Amino acid sequence: MKKLPIGISNFSEIIEDGYVYADKTQFIHEMIKFGKTYFLSRPRRFGKSLLLNTIEEIFNGNKKLFEGLYIYDKWDWDKNNPVIKFDFGASEYASSEVLSDSLEDLISDNAEKFSIKIDRKTLTGKLTQLIKEVHDFTGKKVVILIDEYDKAIVKNIQNPKILKENKKILQNFYGTLKANDEHLEFLFVTGVSKFTGTSLFSDFNSPDDITLDYKYSNICGYTQEDLEREFKEQITETSRVLDCSSREELLRWIKEWYNGYSWDGIIKVYNPFSILNFFSKQRFGNYWYRTGTPSFLKDKMVAKNDITPILENISIFSDFLDSSDPLNIGIIPLLFQTGYLTIKQVEIKKGRNYFTLGIPNQEVKKSLFENLLKEYTDKSLVEIHEIKTEVNKQLETNDSKGLGENIKFLLSNIPYKIHGKDERYYHSIFLVWLQTMGFNIEAIHVTNIGEIDSVIKLEEKIIVIEIKYSKTEEEKDLNKAIEKAFTQIRDKKYFEKYLKRENISLLAIAFNRKNAICEFRKTKFF
Repeated sequence: MKKLPIGISNFSEIIEDGYVYADKTQFIHEMIKFGKTYFLSRPRRFGKSLLLNTIEEIFNGNKKLFEGLYIYDKWDWDKNNPVIKFDFGASEYASSEVLSDSLEDLISDNAEKFSIKIDRKTLTGKLTQLIKEVHDFTGKKVVILIDEYDKAIVKNIQNPKILKENKKILQNFYGTLKANDEHLEFLFVTGVSKFTGTSLFSDFNSPDDITLDYKYSNICGYTQEDLEREFKEQITETSRVLDCSSREELLRWIKEWYNGYSWDGIIKVYNPFSILNFFSKQRFGNYWYRTGTPSFLKDKMVAKNDITPILENISIFSDFLDSSDPLNIGIIPLLFQTGYLTIKQVEIKKGRNYFTLGIPNQEVKKSLFENLLKEYTDKSLVEIHEIKTEVNKQLETNDSKGLGENIKFLLSNIPYKIHGKDERYYHSIFLVWLQTMGFNIEAIHVTNIGEIDSVIKLEEKIIVIEIKYSKTEEEKDLNKAIEKAFTQIRDKKYFEKYLKRENISLLAIAFNRKNAICEFRKTKFF
């Protein structure tokens, strides 16, 4: 059984020490063969660093590492080029001074590698000297690999002053590469965010962005074929440990938990970090999510009080995903770039790609809703899950009083400072609560004459929900809000599309800042 390369992005170590490796050299060969300058965006922990190191070993001419891989008999191993690598992953870049010092260190490290003494005074001058002298010293054009190009920007999205300062430094840095194009053989830039259309690269020849290029859709991550070929022994052993009825049953579970990422709507891949940890621990868990969700992402979602993008699939033109301004990035591009939404389907409309986006898998869905609930309330997840059975029974039996008490329980644990002041806030938190407990929810469900706040689908029942918010704290106003909700359900005929189902209930919920009530009614009363 091959070892699992958890946390290892060094290609030679993986090959020489007998770790699992899914061959990605065909994609590298195609890139080098047909182009010179590339950009790739993928979420964190998706194998970008390993990809760069593999490219480095190819240009270093280390033929023996690639025996048995696609590129082995297709590459001229006598042709090698010097590689300059800039890895921005080591620092948090909390100031422009830290970024400048880090760039100085990266240039110095590369210069030392080639025994070059840098004597220029400015950053751009030092980079230019490094590139030219490496070319002169080796007599061969230079390969430049840039990992996490955007970290100094992404880490400061909530600090506009530092972001702008870092952006200016990087703009000059990347612009220097354009001025030295004649010395370059190949350039590959990777990161999480897609800021290639911004002024960050305005002084740099825009690279070929292969992020959504179908030819490179599985350049990172494991395909189903990769999984079943490279992890045969692990699948057999884990199936035994988890007492699965068959190998196929385990594969179904793994697919539900960790598969689903796609950048073309067709080919789906697994997050490699989750898969490696799953086979190591031999149990299902939220491995990728635990490595750290950007705080600004959760803050942005809570501030907007709109969780619709993660409750149901949404459709947008592909242009919408090309964020043009890190200071004003939309929640949907942000969710997509960070790996919480993925492409479910691609259609062509009026000559443009039209994407359907959704949550990729169970790991992301479960983790995202649980952590959002933590942001909304001070209650632990253990306490929330303890009442799931109780709430399910209340929904099944139309127990207005019992459900109302549990909604009050939820409301009472929302910190006062983040209490919302509109219907959208309470709509969002209620649905996050139900999703976290595992209920099948559809949000803002559109009918032919209106929008339903949400629909809960139980095994034997459909519940149509309308939520209202009262600005006053008077109980009579909550009762009025309940009647207003039922009136809206009746006038808009929200329940009509479900009339073929035998068991339909209507649920009105009314909130104010301190209290909540709810009431069930049957469609026969309308």
